[in-house]
Amino acid sequence: MHSDEAVQAYRVGTMLTGEIFVYDPSDFHGPTLYFFAFWICRIFGVENFAALSESLLRSVPTAVGALACIAVPASFFGRKIGALIAGTLLAISGIARFFDAYFIQETLLVAFAWSAAGIWFFRPKTLCNAALSGTLFGLAVASKETWILMAAAFACGAFAARFVSRERVPAARRLGLCFTIAVLCAGTVAALFYTSFGANPGGAVDFFVAFKNYFFVATTDSPHAKPFFYYAILLTETDAPVALAIFCAAALFFRRHSRFNGAGTTFRHCGKNAEIMVFAGISTLALLAFYSVISHKMPWLALGFIPGIAIFLGAAAEIFASRRVPAGVPACAAAGIFAVLALLAGICLPFKNSLLRYEHAPRELEKILPTVEAEKRVFSESGGNADDFFVALAGREIWPLPWILRRERLGWWNALKSVPEAAPVIVAEIEAWEIFDAEQGENAKKFRTVFCAESRPGVILEARAKIAVND
Repeated sequence: MHSDEAVQAYRVGTMLTGEIFVYDPSDFHGPTLYFFAFWICRIFGVENFAALSESLLRSVPTAVGALACIAVPASFFGRKIGALIAGTLLAISGIARFFDAYFIQETLLVAFAWSAAGIWFFRPKTLCNAALSGTLFGLAVASKETWILMAAAFACGAFAARFVSRERVPAARRLGLCFTIAVLCAGTVAALFYTSFGANPGGAVDFFVAFKNYFFVATTDSPHAKPFFYYAILLTETDAPVALAIFCAAALFFRRHSRFNGAGTTFRHCGKNAEIMVFAGISTLALLAFYSVISHKMPWLALGFIPGIAIFLGAAAEIFASRRVPAGVPACAAAGIFAVLALLAGICLPFKNSLLRYEHAPRELEKILPTVEAEKRVFSESGGNADDFFVALAGREIWPLPWILRRERLGWWNALKSVPEAAPVIVAEIEAWEIFDAEQGENAKKFRTVFCAESRPGVILEARAKIAVND
Protein backbone atom coordinates (compact mmCIF):
# COMPACT_ATOMS: atom_id res chain seq x y z
CA MET A 1 0.00 0.00 0.00
CA HIS A 2 1.27 3.45 -0.90
CA SER A 3 2.22 5.90 1.85
CA ASP A 4 -0.73 8.18 1.09
CA GLU A 5 -3.09 5.21 1.25
CA ALA A 6 -1.49 4.09 4.52
CA VAL A 7 -2.28 7.49 6.05
CA GLN A 8 -5.97 7.07 5.19
CA ALA A 9 -5.99 3.46 6.36
CA TYR A 10 -4.53 4.43 9.74
CA ARG A 11 -7.34 6.91 10.33
CA VAL A 12 -9.92 4.25 9.53
CA GLY A 13 -8.14 2.00 12.00
CA THR A 14 -8.46 4.58 14.77
CA MET A 15 -12.20 4.85 14.06
CA LEU A 16 -12.56 1.07 14.37
CA THR A 17 -11.12 1.24 17.89
CA GLY A 18 -13.88 3.65 18.90
CA GLU A 19 -12.04 6.94 18.40
CA ILE A 20 -14.19 9.80 17.10
CA PHE A 21 -13.11 11.11 13.71
CA VAL A 22 -11.75 14.66 14.06
CA TYR A 23 -11.26 16.56 10.83
CA ASP A 24 -7.74 17.94 10.41
CA PRO A 25 -7.84 21.21 8.41
CA SER A 26 -4.11 20.99 7.61
CA ASP A 27 -3.90 17.48 6.17
CA PHE A 28 -5.63 14.19 5.24
CA HIS A 29 -8.64 15.77 3.40
CA GLY A 30 -12.37 15.20 3.84
CA PRO A 31 -14.17 12.52 5.85
CA THR A 32 -16.36 10.66 3.33
CA LEU A 33 -13.65 8.13 2.44
CA TYR A 34 -13.08 7.31 6.10
CA PHE A 35 -16.74 6.92 6.99
CA PHE A 36 -17.56 4.83 3.91
CA ALA A 37 -14.60 2.54 4.66
CA PHE A 38 -15.57 2.40 8.33
CA TRP A 39 -19.13 1.32 7.46
CA ILE A 40 -17.85 -1.30 5.00
CA CYS A 41 -15.51 -2.66 7.68
CA ARG A 42 -18.39 -2.92 10.14
CA ILE A 43 -20.49 -4.79 7.56
CA PHE A 44 -17.68 -7.31 7.04
CA GLY A 45 -16.95 -7.66 10.74
CA VAL A 46 -13.55 -5.94 10.77
CA GLU A 47 -13.03 -4.61 14.28
CA ASN A 48 -9.50 -3.16 14.38
CA PHE A 49 -6.60 -1.79 12.39
CA ALA A 50 -4.73 -5.10 12.41
CA ALA A 51 -7.60 -6.88 10.65
CA LEU A 52 -7.78 -4.41 7.74
CA SER A 53 -6.75 -5.46 4.24
CA GLU A 54 -5.80 -3.53 1.12
CA SER A 55 -8.58 -5.13 -0.92
CA LEU A 56 -11.32 -4.20 1.56
CA LEU A 57 -10.22 -0.57 1.80
CA ARG A 58 -9.69 -0.18 -1.94
CA SER A 59 -13.14 -1.64 -2.62
CA VAL A 60 -14.62 1.72 -1.55
CA PRO A 61 -13.12 3.95 -4.29
CA THR A 62 -13.29 1.08 -6.78
CA ALA A 63 -17.04 0.66 -6.22
CA VAL A 64 -17.63 4.42 -6.43
CA GLY A 65 -15.57 4.60 -9.64
CA ALA A 66 -17.55 1.73 -11.18
CA LEU A 67 -20.88 3.35 -10.26
CA ALA A 68 -19.63 6.65 -11.68
CA CYS A 69 -19.42 5.02 -15.12
CA ILE A 70 -23.21 4.78 -14.96
CA ALA A 71 -24.24 7.67 -12.71
CA VAL A 72 -22.22 10.49 -14.29
CA PRO A 73 -23.34 9.87 -17.92
CA ALA A 74 -26.93 9.22 -16.80
CA SER A 75 -27.02 12.54 -14.96
CA PHE A 76 -26.28 14.35 -18.24
CA PHE A 77 -27.97 12.19 -20.88
CA GLY A 78 -30.51 9.99 -19.11
CA ARG A 79 -30.89 6.79 -21.14
CA LYS A 80 -29.67 8.14 -24.48
CA ILE A 81 -26.82 6.93 -26.68
CA GLY A 82 -24.56 9.63 -25.24
CA ALA A 83 -24.72 7.93 -21.86
CA LEU A 84 -23.53 4.65 -23.38
CA ILE A 85 -20.61 6.30 -25.11
CA ALA A 86 -19.57 8.49 -22.16
CA GLY A 87 -19.92 5.57 -19.77
CA THR A 88 -17.79 3.33 -21.95
CA LEU A 89 -15.10 6.00 -22.17
CA LEU A 90 -15.07 6.27 -18.39
CA ALA A 91 -14.95 2.50 -18.05
CA ILE A 92 -11.87 2.09 -20.27
CA SER A 93 -10.04 5.22 -19.15
CA GLY A 94 -6.51 4.32 -18.11
CA ILE A 95 -6.34 7.20 -15.61
CA ALA A 96 -9.71 6.34 -14.06
CA ARG A 97 -9.05 2.63 -13.79
CA PHE A 98 -5.61 3.24 -12.32
CA PHE A 99 -6.51 5.73 -9.59
CA ASP A 100 -9.95 4.32 -8.81
CA ALA A 101 -8.06 1.42 -7.25
CA TYR A 102 -6.22 3.69 -4.80
CA PHE A 103 -7.57 4.35 -1.31
CA ILE A 104 -7.62 8.13 -1.78
CA GLN A 105 -10.38 10.77 -1.90
CA GLU A 106 -10.10 11.84 -5.54
CA THR A 107 -12.45 9.22 -6.99
CA LEU A 108 -15.24 10.17 -4.56
CA LEU A 109 -14.81 13.90 -5.22
CA VAL A 110 -14.92 13.50 -9.00
CA ALA A 111 -17.85 11.05 -9.06
CA PHE A 112 -20.06 13.09 -6.71
CA ALA A 113 -19.21 16.50 -8.19
CA TRP A 114 -19.78 15.60 -11.87
CA SER A 115 -22.98 13.69 -11.06
CA ALA A 116 -24.31 16.67 -9.11
CA ALA A 117 -23.43 19.03 -11.98
CA GLY A 118 -25.24 16.89 -14.56
CA ILE A 119 -28.43 16.69 -12.50
CA TRP A 120 -28.45 20.39 -11.58
CA PHE A 121 -27.72 21.83 -15.02
CA PHE A 122 -29.29 19.30 -17.39
CA ARG A 123 -32.15 17.56 -15.58
CA PRO A 124 -35.59 19.15 -15.08
CA LYS A 125 -35.69 21.66 -12.22
CA THR A 126 -37.83 19.62 -9.86
CA LEU A 127 -37.58 19.65 -6.08
CA CYS A 128 -36.48 16.02 -6.10
CA ASN A 129 -33.65 16.69 -8.57
CA ALA A 130 -32.60 19.76 -6.58
CA ALA A 131 -32.39 17.70 -3.39
CA LEU A 132 -30.48 14.93 -5.18
CA SER A 133 -27.95 17.27 -6.79
CA GLY A 134 -27.47 19.09 -3.50
CA THR A 135 -26.90 15.85 -1.62
CA LEU A 136 -24.36 14.65 -4.18
CA PHE A 137 -22.52 17.95 -4.13
CA GLY A 138 -22.55 17.86 -0.33
CA LEU A 139 -20.78 14.50 -0.54
CA ALA A 140 -18.25 16.07 -2.93
CA VAL A 141 -17.66 18.92 -0.47
CA ALA A 142 -17.15 16.36 2.30
CA SER A 143 -14.67 14.41 0.17
CA LYS A 144 -11.91 16.91 -0.56
CA GLU A 145 -11.20 20.63 -0.25
CA THR A 146 -10.59 21.04 -3.99
CA TRP A 147 -14.36 20.85 -4.50
CA ILE A 148 -14.23 24.64 -4.63
CA LEU A 149 -12.07 24.53 -7.79
CA MET A 150 -14.51 22.11 -9.41
CA ALA A 151 -17.43 24.39 -8.49
CA ALA A 152 -15.63 27.34 -10.09
CA ALA A 153 -14.95 25.27 -13.22
CA PHE A 154 -18.63 24.26 -13.43
CA ALA A 155 -19.63 27.92 -13.10
CA CYS A 156 -17.41 28.76 -16.10
CA GLY A 157 -18.95 25.91 -18.08
CA ALA A 158 -22.52 26.91 -17.21
CA PHE A 159 -21.87 30.52 -18.18
CA ALA A 160 -20.47 29.49 -21.57
CA ALA A 161 -23.31 27.03 -22.19
CA ARG A 162 -25.90 29.80 -21.91
CA PHE A 163 -24.61 31.26 -25.19
CA VAL A 164 -25.71 28.17 -27.14
CA SER A 165 -28.81 27.44 -25.10
CA ARG A 166 -32.24 27.55 -26.74
CA GLU A 167 -34.17 26.63 -23.61
CA ARG A 168 -36.03 29.10 -21.45
CA VAL A 169 -34.63 29.78 -18.03
CA PRO A 170 -37.00 28.44 -15.33
CA ALA A 171 -39.11 31.03 -13.51
CA ALA A 172 -37.10 32.92 -10.91
CA ARG A 173 -39.32 31.73 -8.07
CA ARG A 174 -39.00 28.08 -9.10
CA LEU A 175 -35.25 28.37 -9.67
CA GLY A 176 -34.78 30.11 -6.34
CA LEU A 177 -36.71 27.41 -4.49
CA CYS A 178 -34.70 24.63 -6.15
CA PHE A 179 -31.43 26.42 -5.44
CA THR A 180 -32.37 26.88 -1.78
CA ILE A 181 -33.19 23.19 -1.41
CA ALA A 182 -29.96 22.17 -3.15
CA VAL A 183 -27.85 24.43 -0.90
CA LEU A 184 -29.62 23.21 2.24
CA CYS A 185 -29.09 19.57 1.30
CA ALA A 186 -25.43 20.15 0.37
CA GLY A 187 -24.77 22.09 3.58
CA THR A 188 -26.52 19.52 5.76
CA VAL A 189 -24.66 16.56 4.26
CA ALA A 190 -21.27 18.30 4.45
CA ALA A 191 -21.91 19.44 8.03
CA LEU A 192 -22.89 15.94 9.14
CA PHE A 193 -19.64 14.45 7.85
CA TYR A 194 -17.28 17.23 9.00
CA THR A 195 -18.78 17.20 12.51
CA SER A 196 -18.71 13.38 12.64
CA PHE A 197 -22.50 13.40 12.75
CA GLY A 198 -22.55 15.77 15.71
CA ALA A 199 -19.79 14.13 17.75
CA ASN A 200 -17.21 16.80 16.81
CA PRO A 201 -18.94 20.22 16.44
CA GLY A 202 -15.56 21.92 15.97
CA GLY A 203 -15.28 20.26 12.58
CA ALA A 204 -17.65 22.90 11.18
CA VAL A 205 -15.14 25.63 12.09
CA ASP A 206 -12.16 23.60 10.88
CA PHE A 207 -13.91 23.26 7.51
CA PHE A 208 -13.39 26.98 6.91
CA VAL A 209 -9.90 27.03 8.47
CA ALA A 210 -8.82 24.45 5.88
CA PHE A 211 -9.12 26.93 3.02
CA LYS A 212 -6.52 29.19 4.62
CA ASN A 213 -4.12 26.26 5.03
CA TYR A 214 -4.60 24.90 1.51
CA PHE A 215 -4.33 28.37 -0.03
CA PHE A 216 -0.91 28.57 1.61
CA VAL A 217 0.05 25.19 0.12
CA ALA A 218 -1.16 26.27 -3.33
CA THR A 219 0.81 29.54 -3.32
CA THR A 220 4.15 28.39 -1.91
CA ASP A 221 6.95 26.16 -3.13
CA SER A 222 6.09 22.49 -2.84
CA PRO A 223 8.17 19.29 -2.95
CA HIS A 224 5.55 18.09 -5.44
CA ALA A 225 5.98 21.08 -7.76
CA LYS A 226 5.73 20.21 -11.44
CA PRO A 227 5.69 22.17 -14.74
CA PHE A 228 2.62 24.13 -15.84
CA PHE A 229 1.80 21.68 -18.66
CA TYR A 230 2.15 18.57 -16.47
CA TYR A 231 -1.54 17.59 -16.63
CA ALA A 232 -1.84 18.40 -20.34
CA ILE A 233 1.14 16.15 -21.09
CA LEU A 234 -0.25 13.41 -18.85
CA LEU A 235 -3.59 13.48 -20.67
CA THR A 236 -2.11 13.49 -24.16
CA GLU A 237 0.08 10.49 -23.33
CA THR A 238 -2.67 8.43 -21.70
CA ASP A 239 -6.39 8.90 -22.30
CA ALA A 240 -6.70 11.62 -24.92
CA PRO A 241 -5.51 9.61 -27.96
CA VAL A 242 -7.88 6.75 -27.14
CA ALA A 243 -10.79 9.14 -26.59
CA LEU A 244 -10.17 10.93 -29.89
CA ALA A 245 -9.75 7.66 -31.79
CA ILE A 246 -13.06 6.40 -30.43
CA PHE A 247 -14.83 9.63 -31.27
CA CYS A 248 -13.44 9.72 -34.82
CA ALA A 249 -14.57 6.12 -35.44
CA ALA A 250 -18.06 6.88 -34.16
CA ALA A 251 -18.22 10.19 -36.03
CA LEU A 252 -17.29 8.62 -39.36
CA PHE A 253 -19.94 5.95 -38.90
CA PHE A 254 -22.72 8.35 -37.95
CA ARG A 255 -21.74 10.86 -40.65
CA ARG A 256 -21.88 8.19 -43.36
CA HIS A 257 -25.19 6.69 -42.31
CA SER A 258 -27.17 9.84 -41.60
CA ARG A 259 -28.69 12.81 -43.37
CA PHE A 260 -28.17 16.30 -42.04
CA ASN A 261 -31.24 18.41 -41.39
CA GLY A 262 -30.38 20.93 -44.06
CA ALA A 263 -27.93 23.66 -44.88
CA GLY A 264 -29.43 25.88 -42.20
CA THR A 265 -28.45 23.57 -39.36
CA THR A 266 -26.00 25.15 -36.92
CA PHE A 267 -24.34 24.04 -33.73
CA ARG A 268 -26.91 26.06 -31.82
CA HIS A 269 -29.71 23.99 -33.38
CA CYS A 270 -28.34 20.87 -31.72
CA GLY A 271 -30.25 21.79 -28.58
CA LYS A 272 -29.31 20.41 -25.19
CA ASN A 273 -26.46 18.31 -26.60
CA ALA A 274 -24.74 21.50 -27.73
CA GLU A 275 -25.12 22.89 -24.21
CA ILE A 276 -23.67 19.72 -22.72
CA MET A 277 -20.71 19.83 -25.13
CA VAL A 278 -19.91 23.44 -24.25
CA PHE A 279 -20.46 22.89 -20.53
CA ALA A 280 -18.25 19.78 -20.38
CA GLY A 281 -15.55 21.27 -22.62
CA ILE A 282 -15.27 24.63 -20.87
CA SER A 283 -15.55 23.09 -17.38
CA THR A 284 -12.73 20.67 -18.18
CA LEU A 285 -10.51 23.38 -19.67
CA ALA A 286 -11.18 25.66 -16.70
CA LEU A 287 -10.35 22.90 -14.23
CA LEU A 288 -7.21 22.09 -16.21
CA ALA A 289 -6.20 25.76 -16.02
CA PHE A 290 -6.85 25.98 -12.26
CA TYR A 291 -4.86 22.84 -11.49
CA SER A 292 -2.05 23.82 -13.85
CA VAL A 293 -1.54 27.24 -12.24
CA ILE A 294 -0.97 25.61 -8.85
CA SER A 295 2.62 24.36 -8.63
CA HIS A 296 1.70 21.52 -6.23
CA LYS A 297 0.65 18.77 -8.63
CA MET A 298 -0.28 15.14 -8.05
CA PRO A 299 -1.02 12.68 -10.89
CA TRP A 300 -4.43 11.58 -9.57
CA LEU A 301 -5.81 15.11 -9.91
CA ALA A 302 -6.04 14.35 -13.64
CA LEU A 303 -8.97 12.12 -12.71
CA GLY A 304 -11.13 15.25 -12.55
CA PHE A 305 -10.75 15.84 -16.31
CA ILE A 306 -11.86 12.39 -17.45
CA PRO A 307 -15.66 12.76 -16.93
CA GLY A 308 -15.55 16.07 -18.79
CA ILE A 309 -13.81 14.50 -21.78
CA ALA A 310 -16.21 11.55 -21.74
CA ILE A 311 -19.31 13.77 -21.49
CA PHE A 312 -18.03 16.06 -24.25
CA LEU A 313 -17.49 13.15 -26.64
CA GLY A 314 -20.78 11.54 -25.59
CA ALA A 315 -22.66 14.73 -26.47
CA ALA A 316 -20.83 15.01 -29.79
CA ALA A 317 -21.76 11.43 -30.69
CA GLU A 318 -25.34 12.13 -29.56
CA ILE A 319 -25.50 14.97 -32.09
CA PHE A 320 -24.28 12.69 -34.89
CA ALA A 321 -26.62 9.91 -33.81
CA SER A 322 -29.66 12.18 -33.83
CA ARG A 323 -29.54 12.81 -37.60
CA ARG A 324 -32.62 10.76 -38.50
CA VAL A 325 -30.91 7.42 -38.04
CA PRO A 326 -33.12 4.45 -37.05
CA ALA A 327 -33.00 4.20 -33.27
CA GLY A 328 -31.33 0.79 -33.10
CA VAL A 329 -28.50 1.50 -35.55
CA PRO A 330 -26.46 3.96 -33.45
CA ALA A 331 -26.77 1.87 -30.32
CA CYS A 332 -25.68 -1.36 -32.02
CA ALA A 333 -22.86 0.34 -33.92
CA ALA A 334 -21.60 2.14 -30.85
CA ALA A 335 -21.74 -1.04 -28.78
CA GLY A 336 -19.65 -2.89 -31.39
CA ILE A 337 -17.13 -0.09 -31.78
CA PHE A 338 -16.66 0.35 -28.07
CA ALA A 339 -16.49 -3.38 -27.36
CA VAL A 340 -13.53 -3.69 -29.76
CA LEU A 341 -11.83 -0.54 -28.50
CA ALA A 342 -12.38 -1.56 -24.88
CA LEU A 343 -10.58 -4.81 -25.65
CA LEU A 344 -7.72 -2.94 -27.32
CA ALA A 345 -7.53 -0.51 -24.40
CA GLY A 346 -7.32 -3.43 -21.99
CA ILE A 347 -4.35 -4.78 -23.95
CA CYS A 348 -2.59 -1.50 -24.65
CA LEU A 349 -3.27 0.49 -21.48
CA PRO A 350 -2.68 -1.86 -18.55
CA PHE A 351 -1.37 0.98 -16.39
CA LYS A 352 2.07 0.91 -17.99
CA ASN A 353 2.49 4.64 -18.56
CA SER A 354 5.32 6.01 -16.45
CA LEU A 355 3.43 9.23 -15.84
CA LEU A 356 0.70 7.30 -14.01
CA ARG A 357 3.10 5.32 -11.88
CA TYR A 358 2.92 6.64 -8.35
CA GLU A 359 5.91 5.07 -6.65
CA HIS A 360 5.23 2.85 -3.66
CA ALA A 361 7.65 2.31 -0.81
CA PRO A 362 10.41 -0.20 -1.71
CA ARG A 363 9.74 -3.82 -0.80
CA GLU A 364 12.87 -3.60 1.32
CA LEU A 365 10.82 -1.72 3.89
CA GLU A 366 8.70 -4.81 4.59
CA LYS A 367 11.77 -6.59 5.96
CA ILE A 368 11.21 -4.66 9.17
CA LEU A 369 8.58 -7.27 10.09
CA PRO A 370 11.03 -10.15 10.83
CA THR A 371 13.28 -7.61 12.53
CA VAL A 372 10.52 -6.61 14.92
CA GLU A 373 9.68 -10.26 15.57
CA ALA A 374 13.32 -10.94 16.43
CA GLU A 375 13.43 -7.95 18.79
CA LYS A 376 10.25 -9.15 20.45
CA ARG A 377 11.96 -12.46 21.25
CA VAL A 378 15.02 -10.65 22.58
CA PHE A 379 12.77 -8.50 24.75
CA SER A 380 11.05 -11.56 26.23
CA GLU A 381 14.29 -13.47 26.75
CA SER A 382 15.80 -10.54 28.64
CA GLY A 383 12.98 -10.59 31.18
CA GLY A 384 10.42 -8.32 29.52
CA ASN A 385 6.71 -9.10 29.36
CA ALA A 386 5.68 -9.83 25.78
CA ASP A 387 2.47 -7.84 26.34
CA ASP A 388 4.56 -4.75 27.13
CA PHE A 389 6.42 -4.84 23.82
CA PHE A 390 5.58 -2.07 21.36
CA VAL A 391 7.14 -0.17 18.48
CA ALA A 392 7.47 3.59 18.88
CA LEU A 393 7.16 5.69 15.73
CA ALA A 394 8.63 9.20 15.85
CA GLY A 395 7.88 12.04 13.45
CA ARG A 396 5.48 12.51 10.54
CA GLU A 397 7.61 10.97 7.76
CA ILE A 398 7.28 7.34 8.84
CA TRP A 399 4.69 6.19 6.28
CA PRO A 400 3.79 3.51 5.31
CA LEU A 401 5.27 1.79 8.38
CA PRO A 402 2.08 2.11 10.46
CA TRP A 403 0.34 0.02 7.81
CA ILE A 404 3.14 -2.55 7.50
CA LEU A 405 3.31 -2.90 11.30
CA ARG A 406 -0.44 -2.74 11.88
CA ARG A 407 -0.47 -6.12 13.62
CA GLU A 408 2.02 -4.88 16.23
CA ARG A 409 1.38 -2.61 19.18
CA LEU A 410 2.31 0.89 18.01
CA GLY A 411 2.94 4.20 19.72
CA TRP A 412 3.29 7.46 17.85
CA TRP A 413 5.09 10.63 18.93
CA ASN A 414 5.72 13.86 17.03
CA ALA A 415 9.41 14.00 17.89
CA LEU A 416 12.11 11.49 18.78
CA LYS A 417 12.92 13.23 22.07
CA SER A 418 9.30 12.75 23.19
CA VAL A 419 9.42 8.94 22.95
CA PRO A 420 9.45 7.33 26.42
CA GLU A 421 12.62 5.50 27.45
CA ALA A 422 10.67 2.30 27.95
CA ALA A 423 10.13 1.89 24.19
CA PRO A 424 11.82 -1.39 23.11
CA VAL A 425 12.04 -0.41 19.42
CA ILE A 426 11.99 3.13 18.02
CA VAL A 427 11.66 4.11 14.34
CA ALA A 428 12.52 7.60 13.06
CA GLU A 429 14.16 9.35 10.13
CA ILE A 430 17.91 8.92 10.01
CA GLU A 431 18.36 12.72 10.30
CA ALA A 432 16.37 12.70 13.55
CA TRP A 433 18.65 9.98 14.93
CA GLU A 434 21.73 12.02 14.00
CA ILE A 435 20.38 14.97 15.98
CA PHE A 436 19.50 12.63 18.83
CA ASP A 437 23.04 11.20 18.90
CA ALA A 438 24.56 14.69 19.00
CA GLU A 439 22.29 15.81 21.83
CA GLN A 440 22.34 12.64 23.96
CA GLY A 441 26.00 11.77 23.73
CA GLU A 442 26.70 8.67 25.87
CA ASN A 443 22.97 8.02 26.39
CA ALA A 444 22.63 7.36 22.67
CA LYS A 445 24.79 4.26 23.12
CA LYS A 446 21.87 2.56 24.91
CA PHE A 447 20.45 1.84 21.44
CA ARG A 448 21.64 -0.31 18.58
CA THR A 449 20.55 -0.06 14.94
CA VAL A 450 18.50 -3.08 13.87
CA PHE A 451 17.00 -1.88 10.60
CA CYS A 452 17.52 0.84 8.00
CA ALA A 453 15.75 1.35 4.66
CA GLU A 454 14.56 4.05 2.29
CA SER A 455 10.79 4.66 2.42
CA ARG A 456 10.80 7.06 -0.52
CA PRO A 457 13.37 9.21 -2.34
CA GLY A 458 15.19 11.35 0.21
CA VAL A 459 13.59 9.69 3.28
CA ILE A 460 15.56 6.96 5.10
CA LEU A 461 14.03 5.32 8.16
CA GLU A 462 16.15 3.77 10.89
CA ALA A 463 14.93 1.45 13.64
CA ARG A 464 16.86 1.13 16.86
CA ALA A 465 16.37 -1.20 19.81
CA LYS A 466 17.48 -0.78 23.38
CA ILE A 467 20.54 -2.78 24.40
CA ALA A 468 19.21 -5.93 26.03
CA VAL A 469 20.27 -6.80 29.60
CA ASN A 470 22.05 -9.98 28.52
CA ASP A 471 24.00 -7.97 25.91
